[in-house]
Amino acid sequence: MKENRILKSIVFVAITFALLLTLTVPTHAASVRGVEKIENIPYTAPVPQHTQGNLLDLYIPDVPGKNKLPLVIWTSGSAWMSDAGKSVPPDVVSHFTEKGYAVSGVSIRSNTQVQFPGQLHDIRAAIRWLRENADEYNIDPNRIAILGNSSGGWAAAIAATTSNIWQLEGETNVQTSSAVQAAVPFFPPVDLLVMNEQEYTIMDHYAPNAPGSILMGFPIQDHPELTRKTNPITYIDDNMPPMHIFHGYNDVIVPHGQSVLLYEALALAGNEVSFTSVPSAGHDHRQIIGASEYTVFHTNRGGQERIGVQPAPTWESVERFINKSLNRAR
Repeated sequence: MKENRILKSIVFVAITFALLLTLTVPTHAASVRGVEKIENIPYTAPVPQHTQGNLLDLYIPDVPGKNKLPLVIWTSGSAWMSDAGKSVPPDVVSHFTEKGYAVSGVSIRSNTQVQFPGQLHDIRAAIRWLRENADEYNIDPNRIAILGNSSGGWAAAIAATTSNIWQLEGETNVQTSSAVQAAVPFFPPVDLLVMNEQEYTIMDHYAPNAPGSILMGFPIQDHPELTRKTNPITYIDDNMPPMHIFHGYNDVIVPHGQSVLLYEALALAGNEVSFTSVPSAGHDHRQIIGASEYTVFHTNRGGQERIGVQPAPTWESVERFINKSLNRAR
């Protein structure tokens, strides 16, 4: 799928299908009485000592009955420059807790606190901690979805594509699965080695002081074989959890083509994957959610692709995708 093909499809679909109604899909609705917020839970020891990148927050809705709660994990992006990713957008918390999900905001360490693969180890360690402690918080350990934006979207994507790997190089004494059952990355950096060649970027992503180079501890072009380990595509096989990717075509920070590469690689390997492209949106999930013009590319596990305007980019449709994926994983 080439960029010009996507742009043509966006225009065609917007004209042809703009009047279609959103498909109705059952949701995971629940009667919620209140939400308990539990803050600053350490999921690993702090290394370095001053980091906040080992902490997570939990939002637990009070749902009647004995059913375990599905879990949505969110980590906010910062070009890997902050360790405060556990701050979840209020609309994410409210929407998913009202639907009867537990929500966890997860921080990972910044690129000045640890070099890659520390951030990958962090997000996987947080998933393991949440799974190991699921009973204490009435969480279903077998129904976990992960979302994030920008470098948080990268964390969501690479957590998903490493789901089938029990223990990565550098991880020790892993006793619990790090797998997720669904992933929703918003505008994730994917292949750091081609970002300067993609459309609209205003950054020199190859500079020695660029976020990717700080993440690796060297200019990324100097050691491409090591830099490729940051690429979620590196770990793709034919049994990935379902993924829905969002990206704005006018993103000048992380090029739109990054999500194109991820979509194409997952589809080529035979996985279920969707990609919503929003022509007017930049590097902001608030410009994506609720957008009136967009195109959705969907490839099923049989390799069949459809292009249209369903589902609309709303939290409701994101929840439907997650609900469907998690129920399938039961």
